[in-house]
Amino acid sequence: MKKPRCFLRNHWKLLMGLAFLLVCSGCITTALVFHKKLRNADYIEEWQDGNGTVLTNIVYDSERNLKYDLFLPPPSAENETPTGAMLFIHGGAWKSGKKEDMTFACRRFVKQGYVTATMDYTLFKEGEKMSFFTILDDIGRCLEHLRDTAKANHHPIKAVALSGISAGGHLATLYAYSRANTSPVPIAFVFQQVGPSFFLKDAWPDHPDLSFGLTKAGAGIEMSREEYDSGIKFEAVKSISPALLVNEHTVPTIAAYGGKDPLVPTPHAEKLCKALEEYNVPHVFIIYPHSGHFLCEDPDCAKKYREAILEYCRKHFAPSK
Repeated sequence: MKKPRCFLRNHWKLLMGLAFLLVCSGCITTALVFHKKLRNADYIEEWQDGNGTVLTNIVYDSERNLKYDLFLPPPSAENETPTGAMLFIHGGAWKSGKKEDMTFACRRFVKQGYVTATMDYTLFKEGEKMSFFTILDDIGRCLEHLRDTAKANHHPIKAVALSGISAGGHLATLYAYSRANTSPVPIAFVFQQVGPSFFLKDAWPDHPDLSFGLTKAGAGIEMSREEYDSGIKFEAVKSISPALLVNEHTVPTIAAYGGKDPLVPTPHAEKLCKALEEYNVPHVFIIYPHSGHFLCEDPDCAKKYREAILEYCRKHFAPSK
């Protein structure tokens, strides 16, 4: 019995070192797997100094201290020709997230010659009264400021495409569908990933209370469950549901959804796609069949999504180069 104790006592540093290596090996493996998944989902974009100019933390609402980051293409002879811009809106269930979450997308498309930006917006907080319309107002103010700042930096904007992921995808689509006529910059198209598209009671079949709660918060109104279930408050639901706002004037749309997404299930994709088809709105729908909410399991679909965006840019924006 003495030998084991003596071995442990004399070699504890070696054992601890081995344990540390095993733990680190596990961490490295996990990190590599995670990094691969991010690449599969197209959430990584390399950046070099010559790719463009980045203006960070530009304040567009001093009262709420809301900011955006602006990415400008490298100087060229065509900078004075109005071109397209993209504004990216982060996700986070409307209550978390930050503008830097969409930096990868800004980097990607500024390399193609387009002005890009990623914005912060008013987040839902316990005890504070607001609605989705508060955030739509933020988007409008950001677009106005972005337009003026880009022009002052010799990049006049012809039109903008709105984009986002998850809650950001919902907000981008909601603004594009409901405020295109009043937007300070013409909206050319919208492209989004896994954005909730409607808030009727069948939107989350496994969580029937979720749509009710989100409608009250998102529309900023009081209602009873009976009023919601009976359809009396349908107009409130419609006002925050992109799929219910589609008409013959709706802007062209690119949308991507996960076939195995538990957070934004397939009814959201089906409802939006059906509405766009009904009104003959130009659209591209991409379903990632093996992916959940983060769209990490279908790299071929990620490639199709990127190609569809660039095709829409070529079609709806002035030539980038």
